[in-house]
Amino acid sequence: MSCIKLDPKTTLNFTFETAGGKQHPKFILENLTIGPIFLEYRLDVCSACDAIEPVVKEIFKLNYTKEEDIREEVDFNGTKVVFFHINLNHAPQYKKESFDIYDIRDLNGVPMITIITLNLDRTSLTVKPYFFTGYGFLGKSKAEDAKPIILKLIKDAITVYNSNKAGYSIS
Repeated sequence: MSCIKLDPKTTLNFTFETAGGKQHPKFILENLTIGPIFLEYRLDVCSACDAIEPVVKEIFKLNYTKEEDIREEVDFNGTKVVFFHINLNHAPQYKKESFDIYDIRDLNGVPMITIITLNLDRTSLTVKPYFFTGYGFLGKSKAEDAKPIILKLIKDAITVYNSNKAGYSIS
């Protein structure tokens, strides 16, 4: 596990396919009944994590330390978004394991954000978790420049979630 110093190219696409086809964790499936989910992954020693974290805190209007393992429900224009701050040096094992499920580019580096919503899988005709994973500053050279991208991704996730939540059930 390392701090991503050079920002990898980030594709701003949502997908149904987890890394290695792994199952979504139970804590994700359960929280999807509340709203879209935002996962912020980091390590204790990571300068890029230290740079992006104030941007994420500002978006969610939250205050926490880099070591804290938190879960908060945050209102975005009437839709709750479930926020998780996951420091891989301190988080419970089940949250650490979620990193490998959503690290779809197998970069094994942080900062990594994952936004999980619901969408209709046209192949199976079922509503399933649909997610985006981004690394570093989402293709930007500065953390602050990632803010409008993160906000747009959250808004897109909310729109798709609200269109599909009625068809979701935990399987």
